[in-house]
Amino acid sequence: METRQLKEAGLLTSTAVARMLGIGKTTLRRIDGTLFEPAPRQGSRKMRVFTPEQVELIRKTLREKTRLGPKPELVGLEELARRATCSMQTIRRRLGAELPAGRKLSQGPRAKWGFTPKEAKKIAAWVKRHVQRRRRRS
Repeated sequence: METRQLKEAGLLTSTAVARMLGIGKTTLRRIDGTLFEPAPRQGSRKMRVFTPEQVELIRKTLREKTRLGPKPELVGLEELARRATCSMQTIRRRLGAELPAGRKLSQGPRAKWGFTPKEAKKIAAWVKRHVQRRRRRS
């Protein structure tokens, strides 16, 4: 109920701010008062509250002063396989050995992989040079 009243007043809680910024609540608490002004506390539970203007200021500060800056555009494994004219499995098998490892964007059996444009270009060139296509007999 208290959180709802804060939201109606146009304020954001630390959980909402952390989600908007793509960081954890603990990280937000740790940098509170060091990278930006300490957040005021309101309500009976003394929750940290932020205005939308403060969130933009925090986002700008994070990009300038930390490694949490903008991420490069990543190329997915499917797109990379299309560019290299091979199957995804061909690339996946060689990741980390002959090819750059890339970034694992999700977990599990259907994990998604991302590569920087520079890595994607390097991988596509390597695959075209080293992997021979085998034709199936009809």
